[in-house]
Amino acid sequence: MTVEQLFGKVREKLGDVEESGGGNFTDDLIRPFYEEAYRKLWATRRNLGLPDIRKDVYYNLPARQHLITPSVHLGVTDFGRPEFVWERGNLTTATVTAASAATPIQITATGHPFSDGDEIFISNVGENANGRWFFSKNDANTGFLNGSSSSTAYSGVSGTATRSDEDFLRLRGPVDVLSQSGPHQLLGEYQWKSGRILTPGSTEIRQVWIEYLANGTPPSSGEIGISAAESFLVSYTAALSAPTGGQHTRYRELMVEALGRPDVPGYGGLLLEYVRDPVKQMHARSYAPRLRGRRRYAT
Repeated sequence: MTVEQLFGKVREKLGDVEESGGGNFTDDLIRPFYEEAYRKLWATRRNLGLPDIRKDVYYNLPARQHLITPSVHLGVTDFGRPEFVWERGNLTTATVTAASAATPIQITATGHPFSDGDEIFISNVGENANGRWFFSKNDANTGFLNGSSSSTAYSGVSGTATRSDEDFLRLRGPVDVLSQSGPHQLLGEYQWKSGRILTPGSTEIRQVWIEYLANGTPPSSGEIGISAAESFLVSYTAALSAPTGGQHTRYRELMVEALGRPDVPGYGGLLLEYVRDPVKQMHARSYAPRLRGRRRYAT
């Protein structure tokens, strides 16, 4: 579920569906309550020792650039620390200037070189479009991301679509000190220092795939990224929002739905249902995609 979809479901809970974007319960009104609900869910996970949330992000590291700052280069606000980093070269790229609000998402990449069935990686377009996709060509300037969906359109962007036939190579690290005096063709290793990823740099552009641990910052848009917790987030966000529209009875009902009733044994609400379900915990992390070829350490 995306943040935008969650806001829509909150409005449905509160009966505010007549106007697009809400009448009484606008996105701006709902947002701080969503962020509070997300932080409560995150704190509950941490207090119970549940697994860390892992996410993936892709970046084309320019030649002779050694530094990656997550908030600047990756467009990521919830980056805790890198768990694994991979690289590959021999890249074919196109600039993406727009992505539609549709199912599937249509991207605009003027003069793109991609064909039907190509595996491409989108970066710096928008959270719903970013990531790994198979491509369906529409024409010389547009194509579809198979299996994608977005309620948010992205225009005026300068993202990148990338294709490569090479396998990803896993970088060594995080190391205490970089042993290479770059740049070389392969990055080979990385260091995590002061909230930044440092590499020796490369003599060519390299696609970098980073699996990272999220730090609990609520996503501002796009995929929320905590599977199976959406029902709680919707109900608790709606409960917190309800009094601002004078819906005090609905506030109490939704609080019981989200958190349960302490006077009713065995009824702990959606939050307890989420944290007690081992199947949901198996799907709590955002698993890395299955990629063609083997993952190997760089040598």
